[in-house]
Amino acid sequence: MRSSDITASVAHRWVEAWTSGDRDRVDAILGDRVTIEHNLGLPVERVVLLDTIQALATALGEAEVLSLTATDSRAALLYDCHVRQPAGGPGDIRLAEFLDLDGERIAGIRRIYDLTAVDRLLPGLHGPAAA
Repeated sequence: MRSSDITASVAHRWVEAWTSGDRDRVDAILGDRVTIEHNLGLPVERVVLLDTIQALATALGEAEVLSLTATDSRAALLYDCHVRQPAGGPGDIRLAEFLDLDGERIAGIRRIYDLTAVDRLLPGLHGPAAA
């Protein structure tokens, strides 16, 4: 199996884990010293990432992967997250995600959220510094 195929497989497992809200599977895929970056204005700590992912997964009707590109140890994903009836009504949050792998675990994760959609659909998802 090519290394890009392994990377794509890990990315697929990641998507299945976080979109289902399976905190244990998400945590198991993350490396012990995972680095985290995002534009939500929240601390870049593992527990905050897990809480944020779980909150988003709870609100999801589904997450549609529009694009997944995998290389030897990196993956880039683009999603439309279809949110069920939150306070702002149903709608989509676009999310770009970049994964850096170390073997079959995620060593680095960068998430870029469409903050206009987050503010409208899930205003409690981010901190004050993101606006």
